[in-house]
Amino acid sequence: MSTDSDASNQHLQMQQEVTGDRNQVIGQMLGGVVINQLTIHERIPEPSLPPPISTAKPLTQQEYRQRKVLLNKVKEYWVKGVLETSLHARALIALGLQERPDLVQRPFSGVKEFAETPGQVLPNGIPATTVFDQMEAGRTLLILGEPGSGKTITLLKLAEDLIARTETDFSQPIPVVFNLSSWARKPQSIKTWLIQELLEKYQVSKALGKTWVETEALILLLDGLDEVKAEQRSACVQALNQFMQTYGTTELTICCRIKDYQALAQQLMLRSAVCIQPLTLDQIDHYVDQVGEQLNALKTALHQDEELQALAQSPLMLSIMTLAYQGCAVEEIKHSGTIVDYRHRLFDAYIERMFQRRSTTQRYSRMQTQHWLIWLAQRMTKAAQTVFLIERLQPGWLQTSWQRLCYRLMSSVIGILIVACASSILTGVVGGLYGALWGGLTYGFRTMLVVGVLFGLAIGMGYGLGGGFLLGIIYGIVALTLNAIQPVETLRWSGLAAKQSFWQGALFGLVGGLLLGLLLGFFPQWFSNAEFTRLSTQMGGFTFGLLIGIMYGLFFAIAAGGISALLGGFRGGSIQTTSQPNQGIWSSVRNAITLSLAVGVVIEAIAVLIVGGLTDGFRDGLRNELVDGIVFALTGAVMGGLLGGGSACIRHITLRLMLYCLGYSPWNYAHFLNDCTDRLFLQKVGGGYIFVHRMLLEHFAAMSLERGGR
Repeated sequence: MSTDSDASNQHLQMQQEVTGDRNQVIGQMLGGVVINQLTIHERIPEPSLPPPISTAKPLTQQEYRQRKVLLNKVKEYWVKGVLETSLHARALIALGLQERPDLVQRPFSGVKEFAETPGQVLPNGIPATTVFDQMEAGRTLLILGEPGSGKTITLLKLAEDLIARTETDFSQPIPVVFNLSSWARKPQSIKTWLIQELLEKYQVSKALGKTWVETEALILLLDGLDEVKAEQRSACVQALNQFMQTYGTTELTICCRIKDYQALAQQLMLRSAVCIQPLTLDQIDHYVDQVGEQLNALKTALHQDEELQALAQSPLMLSIMTLAYQGCAVEEIKHSGTIVDYRHRLFDAYIERMFQRRSTTQRYSRMQTQHWLIWLAQRMTKAAQTVFLIERLQPGWLQTSWQRLCYRLMSSVIGILIVACASSILTGVVGGLYGALWGGLTYGFRTMLVVGVLFGLAIGMGYGLGGGFLLGIIYGIVALTLNAIQPVETLRWSGLAAKQSFWQGALFGLVGGLLLGLLLGFFPQWFSNAEFTRLSTQMGGFTFGLLIGIMYGLFFAIAAGGISALLGGFRGGSIQTTSQPNQGIWSSVRNAITLSLAVGVVIEAIAVLIVGGLTDGFRDGLRNELVDGIVFALTGAVMGGLLGGGSACIRHITLRLMLYCLGYSPWNYAHFLNDCTDRLFLQKVGGGYIFVHRMLLEHFAAMSLERGGR
């Protein structure tokens, strides 16, 4: 017995030496009290088996770079962003694992002679990486446990080990973390979902993502099966099993709460399963003793109250107890009630302690903070959302149909005003400059400079305001039908999309030109052009209209096709993993400006070179069409800006304004979320935020929004 204890101590000492600074004593100042040694799962850096030997062909430079970029993103956002800053990363306790082959569907498991039973409890300190490696090629693993037992952290520690291996050989499969909760928003095949998630979360093109999935170049680390809505969970399991039948050598690990998994009618087709064991009383006592005298009352209460002791078997709950019950008396900790009541009281005590914690960035009162966190938790729960990004706020988060109707009307009105004002100001500025230049060159700058500026500004703003209001009204009508806000964070050129858009625009331009030509032939007097009237009389209305219609049709086909190709060829990429809060909206602003400039230049070139040059000759066309071309170009630039991300910005600002006026959120959301991160309510993941644990999210979501609490 002594030998086993010495070996265990030697093993833990070796782990501590290898892990370095991250698992050394971590001080956490809470109200002047320092808590030491706060890391819930001890790091087991090296698995018992060596990494697989690579037999893949050498990578090209591009393949190497693509794999390295993806691996760096996984490491940055999940290992450094979540694992190393988690509440779970707070105690030197090695969790036990029990093999559960009875909870996965394996060949012959339905035959009586091969019936599976719960397996043995693995020796203390054996990590999930070792279990994963023992299966060798085609590894698939299910990680189960009670809420707060450390499933996600176990998964991320496995990810950390696999990432370390891949960094030494990028030809190895790439470990990538996904959360299955997003599958529930749009049930589909797992292959399609993975490709979309790679695009949205990791900025991997669909073509490359499809290649990686089909060639089984990824190790899939899937968290949150229990976060899929109960009515869709069986369908998700069925989709996972179908995927594994198609891609049989893809390696993966899935996490789920054990009770939610056992309630399913169908099991996952995996090779192995483990269940995280609850902490023993000896482990709890050892940890509490290490923290210090501030938790003497907690230790006493744990030995006197079985419900509290059962709650402390969860590493998450034990970690929160050490933060919430420092310096408390036994009477403050103990109370009569069920374990659910204890859990509610514990989270309330944790929230109270975090509000008492001094923060250098405190900007909001407790009432405001709690109210806004409750609303956020309720919306995230309803949307089955794990990571919150400011740019992903949607009008569906408004709570009543009346609020959503007001949002649509407001976004339309604001859009009309912005488009009209932008068009008016732009054309006014250009008109003023043109008027000043024309007046100065014609009558002398000293005499006509001011008059030219004022005249050009007035005429330009008048033209722009009229065209802008017309365009704005069109946008406003369209905005009434728009639902989801999709930021345009990147502009990627698609030749296929440009080609399709060109022919659609060309057809539209050709038909429009023919109709215009026929109108000119039959009703030349409408256009106040003596030459048109003469030719129509001599040639006949239909013949003249057909000829000029063909000419205009070709012109308009080229013009409309070119503009459609430019607008349709650029595609916006949806990127959830960002580095700065609300980066998606700021990227949309930049892309709107970029696309508006591109569209403006193309329209001006078409107006001067094609319309003016072919109808009046290049010299006269340059003179006659320059100003009109600029006006049309600026109006088109505003349209391009709307399509290039401006529309998303307008609707996002409108939604933010409504949420602020309704009291659901602060105006500066990023400052508020950062403040909640400092208070250990939230965790920052790139440009997004997650609650420090799903159970805390559920606790806030269960509170009353009207009262700001229970």
